[in-house]
Amino acid sequence: MATATGSRAGTVGTVGNSGLVAIIGLNAAWITGTLGSFLDEGSDLQQLLYSLASMLGAMGGAALAARQMRAGRELAAAGFGLMVAITVAEVVAGFGGPAADGVFVQLAILFLPAMWLIAFQDWSTTWARAAAAVSGLAFAVYGYMYTFGDDAPDTQSPVLIVAYLTFTVAIIGWSMTLRAERE
Repeated sequence: MATATGSRAGTVGTVGNSGLVAIIGLNAAWITGTLGSFLDEGSDLQQLLYSLASMLGAMGGAALAARQMRAGRELAAAGFGLMVAITVAEVVAGFGGPAADGVFVQLAILFLPAMWLIAFQDWSTTWARAAAAVSGLAFAVYGYMYTFGDDAPDTQSPVLIVAYLTFTVAIIGWSMTLRAERE
């Protein structure tokens, strides 16, 4: 769509504002969340970093949901929208204490449909979509392990580590896809 000055703004074929917001939001959320995971459980700085990660992740996810919907990719849009809803629910539950751990475990199960909706839509590289699908499955397995078990959630669980590592790979792939759309 050309404007009065003849420039093109906000089209799906370019990174534009929504692509840039998505790239910055998702990557900054990953960085602040990762930094928070190295701090003492429940410390003020950890709580701050986790809250920043949630805000940035919600911002990036919402921008990607809008972008995908505008491009006619409804499955991916629904997946990113569900990711935003999960993030909002985690914020409401808080970031520390046994109640927050219990809510996280239950919400981890919802990452399966979110990630699979994103993975089933052919919009990003195959390896990024595969990483998203594996991440969703690993988060769900982690959630069910503690939903049906008697043990307290283990934040050092190998399943949770796989979930976060593959989620990281997916974020990198999504960012590269958005960046490539600019060229």
